[in-house]
Amino acid sequence: MTTRSVLNKCVFMTGDAGFIANRIISRLVDSNQILVYDNFRRDTLSNSEFPNHASLKIIKCDVLDYEKVLESMNGAN
Repeated sequence: MTTRSVLNKCVFMTGDAGFIANRIISRLVDSNQILVYDNFRRDTLSNSEFPNHASLKIIKCDVLDYEKVLESMNGAN
């Protein structure tokens, strides 16, 4: 699957404040809604071009919070 085949989706991603995730976000954010779920211990996202992007929603939370993960995934493809 290429990023060109991911269009008009709501993409839920965990661990997305890191370097690799920023590269993925850069390929998806202009044609999708991105939900970033991360605890921001390794934060490269805040200093990137994306934190205020209209198609990006940041959820600052730990992936070990099972209920919050389920709640945050609601509506994602």
